[in-house]
Amino acid sequence: MKKFVGTAFCVWMFAAFAGAQVGPPTRNPTATPTPTDRRITNANEITKRSNDLRLLEKFPGRSDYDRQVLNDSIRPIYRSSTDEELAAIAPTEAVTAANRSYVGAKAAGLIRLAADLGCVTADDVVSAKAECRKYSMPGAGSAYSFRVGDYRIQRLADINFRNDRFEALGVLTHGVLLYLGDVPVDSVSLESEPVIYLQKLKPAKDFAAAGAFADKLLKGFKNNDYVYASVMKALPGRTYVLRSIAYRGIVPKTIKGFAYNELEFDERRDITIVFRIVAMNSGEDVTLAWKELSNEKAPKLEEK
Repeated sequence: MKKFVGTAFCVWMFAAFAGAQVGPPTRNPTATPTPTDRRITNANEITKRSNDLRLLEKFPGRSDYDRQVLNDSIRPIYRSSTDEELAAIAPTEAVTAANRSYVGAKAAGLIRLAADLGCVTADDVVSAKAECRKYSMPGAGSAYSFRVGDYRIQRLADINFRNDRFEALGVLTHGVLLYLGDVPVDSVSLESEPVIYLQKLKPAKDFAAAGAFADKLLKGFKNNDYVYASVMKALPGRTYVLRSIAYRGIVPKTIKGFAYNELEFDERRDITIVFRIVAMNSGEDVTLAWKELSNEKAPKLEEK
């Protein structure tokens, strides 16, 4: 496994997930840490985790304790949703009946996302609070991975629903949302003008380029009057396209002394999805009818 380097990219990985918004962030240095302070803290944390990972590579033997930590504390974070959990968050019967063609279809589907109510704790466990008990799967039902086809923890998801917005802010991932407006899903293809531009966006080659592109996506930008951004307001009855470029690489994590690469528990791909909001309860949930437009091998960032 190659050495994990790239301070600029480390900043992108943490900042993109922790504090993203459309437009430049407001800053109050007397109330919150400055961006420089956060960068230093994040870079130090990445360095610590990277060192832990190198130690693991140097001493690869697994003890009974290691295996217990892996099975009891690590694997559950990345587990699949149970049938009971999927039933709890399934779209309503009326919405399902109106969008029957998406149910069970190949490379398509109908999913409901619960609003992110802050139910996931710092150690990726769903809180036991009353409002959080309804959805016990990883990510508490607010985050979904089209690459995996299941609900995931937020940093490994392609999309998250929070404050009536879509956020495509996964770790080591460039999520690009495109707003199309009131158009049918079946009318959108890789030959559609704004999708052609989306597909022409080249994955970053190195850490510095990745960080710059992430900053651009957080602010959002236009091309021929179409908006592209990693965060976008959710509007009922509207259609969007998401390109999720999940880079291959290393995201070091350490749990109870067990160091590992988190991306070993994920499916890294470069995918493009078109979806339409077919039902929405503001502040509560949103239901998407979606179709896959492309699914390509994940790129890998090079050190420079």
